[in-house]
Amino acid sequence: MTKKICVIGGGPGGFIAALRSAQLGEKVTLVEKDGLGGTCLNWGCIPSKIMKATSELFEKTKEFENFGILLNAAPDIDMEKLQLKKTRIIDIQKTGIKSLLTEKHVEILMGTASF
Repeated sequence: MTKKICVIGGGPGGFIAALRSAQLGEKVTLVEKDGLGGTCLNWGCIPSKIMKATSELFEKTKEFENFGILLNAAPDIDMEKLQLKKTRIIDIQKTGIKSLLTEKHVEILMGTASF
């Protein structure tokens, strides 16, 4: 017997619950208000890890001279390019989540839901 399941929130728990339910043959609708992947992907873990990795690379440039590597100019961070890189990485992940859900015929509704 197929059940209709509604998952509220497309974060790490929500989209996995929707995928697994669909794999088990259930008819699933996922409701997300801001962005697939939730806070972690869109505003938390992933963006902060990108910024952390960038700052670690930037700090390593201070050691270059000790290894005989000379920079022609002092290193600088192009925040616009960094933001574009962050956005591209997040978009790739969100596209992947959406593809997985679509492949399993999970209906995705952008909006809010409550009981």
